[in-house]
Amino acid sequence: AQLGSVCRAGDNKGVPTPVLDLARAVLAPREAAARARI
Repeated sequence: AQLGSVCRAGDNKGVPTPVLDLARAVLAPREAAARARI
């Protein structure tokens, strides 16, 4: 959730966040799977 917030804030301000975008892309499937198990 925090990565998404920072990425969206960067998009809104026009600031690139390439490392966070990559981390978010890598972690999103694992987070979705973990949330599905709850």
